[in-house]
Amino acid sequence: MKKALLGSILIPFISMAQQKENWDLYIQNDIEEWIPARISFEEKNGEKYLNIKNAEETIQLKPSKIANDSTYYKFIDYNAEIVFTKGSNNNLTGYWVNYESDPVKKRPVKATLHSNPFGNNRSANVNGSWKAVIKRETGENDAIIIFRQKEQNLYATIRTKSGDYRYLEGSVNGENFFLSSFSGNSLFYLKGKIENDTLKGRISGVKTNNITIEAVRDADFQLPDGKILTKAVNEKPFQLDLKDEYGKLQNFKKLTENKVTIVSIFGTWCPNCVDEVNYFNELQKKFPGIEIICVSFEATNNEIEQQKRVQGFKARKNISLQFLIGGKAEKENVMKKFPMIDNFGSYPTSFLIDKNGKIQEIYTGFNGPATGILYDRFKEELEGKIRELLK
Repeated sequence: MKKALLGSILIPFISMAQQKENWDLYIQNDIEEWIPARISFEEKNGEKYLNIKNAEETIQLKPSKIANDSTYYKFIDYNAEIVFTKGSNNNLTGYWVNYESDPVKKRPVKATLHSNPFGNNRSANVNGSWKAVIKRETGENDAIIIFRQKEQNLYATIRTKSGDYRYLEGSVNGENFFLSSFSGNSLFYLKGKIENDTLKGRISGVKTNNITIEAVRDADFQLPDGKILTKAVNEKPFQLDLKDEYGKLQNFKKLTENKVTIVSIFGTWCPNCVDEVNYFNELQKKFPGIEIICVSFEATNNEIEQQKRVQGFKARKNISLQFLIGGKAEKENVMKKFPMIDNFGSYPTSFLIDKNGKIQEIYTGFNGPATGILYDRFKEELEGKIRELLK
């Protein structure tokens, strides 16, 4: 009886996987907005995999559990989960929960078969680079929006001096447009309007929609170089004799003695940090003689919980880099651990250190794979400097 019931549960999901149907996903944030995202299901090895699509990025998740009429998927990059239950009219309902958020909350989700509500309306052309200002209650900062448009399909990333907003995807309908992304850790939704060569919009996330953005076409505008935003102001040594994720005290000098070293100010909750670590994991294999150390600052004061979050992150992603626990993710705490810098403005911030322990470069923020050629240039430059320091 149990096997028969399980089979009946799987039938709707298997059939839609075989047809490779695309679905529109909607996730409710804390102010009861429904944030759109894109998913599909794929049949692999007799199981129904979930694909979450953000422009060029596809996050593929294997089902972790099937219980009653619900299918569970655990994220790899983050300690999060999304659950789907077949509802009426072949629609899906369920919830998304990020277990490292504060507070931990199950947020409702729903999904329907994909449709194009806009038809073939003539739409504004937003292709290219736009100079933007992002305005928050605490202040404003410059940004660059890089749009790629294919008919009504819209793809973009937003760059700031502290990093990029990763892969964004959406649509443009006449003068109106939207962009969104969903990573398992965070939600992003930009909805706005284009008037001539000016763009105005509002950004929503998990908890709020009080961030606005204004932009104008400007292909020449550049952000400050990430290598000059954070400066070494003295020659104080790194104060990084810290515990690892298992509570074992590590001697920083022994870890790095006579080695070219990269030290990253990191957090498991930080999307740009995750992108950086993905690259550093590749870099370690390419240059096995260097040492890469991630000093993790977590969104909790509990030392045991900090260790567990790093343990879970490394296990989910099969990361072999050295991690140290920096403590609570607070600016004052970071500055205490890194007394040689003039300020701290971004997760991640990374240091390239020579064999004598001298800082050669400080990188504020991270232009990840969503930035295309900028990401490629960063990798080429960093790897060139590593080769020089290894000589």
